[in-house]
Amino acid sequence: MKRKRTLFNFLSDFAPQLFIAILGIFKIKIFLNNWGEDTLGLYQLYSQFFSYLTIVEIGISSGILYTLYKPTVEKNYEELKKIYNGAHYSFKIIGVIIICLGFILSLFISFFIKNNTFDFFFLQFTFLLYVLANLFNYFFMAQKLLFYAKEKNYVPNLIYQISTILKSLLEILLVLLHFELIHILILGIMIGIFSNLVLEFYYRREFSNLPKIKEKKFSFSSNLKPIILQKLSNLVSNNIDILLISKFIGLGQVVVYTTYQYITLSLQLLTDKISNSLLTSVGNVLAIDEKEGDRLFLKVNDTLYISALLVCIPLYFVLNSFIDLWYKGQIVTSSLLAFLFVGLLFFNIIKQNSNLFVNASGLFQETQICSIVELILNLVLSFLLVYWFQTIGVLLATLISLLFSEFILKNSIVLKKLCHQNFFYYIRISAHYFLILCINASILYFLFKSILVSNILEWFFVGICIFGLNFLLLAIQLYFWNHFLKKEPILVKNNFKEHS
Repeated sequence: MKRKRTLFNFLSDFAPQLFIAILGIFKIKIFLNNWGEDTLGLYQLYSQFFSYLTIVEIGISSGILYTLYKPTVEKNYEELKKIYNGAHYSFKIIGVIIICLGFILSLFISFFIKNNTFDFFFLQFTFLLYVLANLFNYFFMAQKLLFYAKEKNYVPNLIYQISTILKSLLEILLVLLHFELIHILILGIMIGIFSNLVLEFYYRREFSNLPKIKEKKFSFSSNLKPIILQKLSNLVSNNIDILLISKFIGLGQVVVYTTYQYITLSLQLLTDKISNSLLTSVGNVLAIDEKEGDRLFLKVNDTLYISALLVCIPLYFVLNSFIDLWYKGQIVTSSLLAFLFVGLLFFNIIKQNSNLFVNASGLFQETQICSIVELILNLVLSFLLVYWFQTIGVLLATLISLLFSEFILKNSIVLKKLCHQNFFYYIRISAHYFLILCINASILYFLFKSILVSNILEWFFVGICIFGLNFLLLAIQLYFWNHFLKKEPILVKNNFKEHS
């Protein structure tokens, strides 16, 4: 039953997200053709500003979800209700603070835009509309987390994903009918209100058995300090690049960056659904038996590496040609840009394993050093390298900080706490995947380096060939590894002995 629910949680998040990603590619092209790169760049810049406003949330979602695991497993409904009351109250305060800070930030939008051509009041009004369109989720976040703790992720997933699909379709229609940015943002507000009212309806029906008590419990606050650092470092990693590009290079280059980012981020969101769908299941298992952590870590690690190899190797060979053909030369492409974005995607996929176990086992205090290192490295390197290498520089800064803090440092801590192993053990269980990466990339480069495509149809067929060959090579290599070379890790053997 748990496996079926986990699979359903995954599919309810993955399938709509795939459709949203495809819609987004069409949407960016239509927006670019009808609005121009400055207005599109402004719209994309607003999302980065709003992300910084969400620092007010200080990551309490992760802390709340962790505290909900145990009372959910034990069916302690009184405890659940107390935590829910505390969470609901906290998120309402957060929502009010965000709108206040959003108003203050709206006064300084023009400062972050090089060669700004927009009216001050237009910038202020449209940004506040954008904030309102994305604010309503916070007032209903506590309801969403209860569904997650109960392993019914599919309820909020389907509500929000279907709403996003509807919003994207209506946005495309309105832009084709020559509506402006203001109308698109008002539409976002209407969709946000509707989707959250639907979530409230299902919450009242699903959790009608919770006792009607008003007492609030804030036990999740004990983990807030390390979670704040983690959220802040993630925020900087994901959003500092566009702000620096807008300030020092211009909105035109923002569109180039976000075009690459949208494609790779959409694929990352799809692969993230694997770890997201497993989070509550792993959290509930670890709440009962922490000894299961090592076995689960190995399984998720294998799954994410395979996903990264399936996605990233073909993507590098088809990314630039797709952008050239789809945007008809409006977006300037670069092999180095493609390499860095795909490299970031690869490591962002595999890092989900350590993040999953940090959130599921509550290792927030132990891993806060990772967030500090990533934050400092990314900020310092980004400001230095943007002057010397511009867009390439900020990407390099993000990649270097990600590798050191997440790939090396966080994996070392998680392995030590859960598996009693060090980072060299992680290298040992992962090295063959990097070997496969090098082999398959070399083979595909040799076979397809001289092939040029002149239209989307040709690109599609060549892409299918590249993906299919990579899939075949990977399947053969994994079969050979698992049947002839692989030796079962000692920690798993010991684990089985303890349970026998």
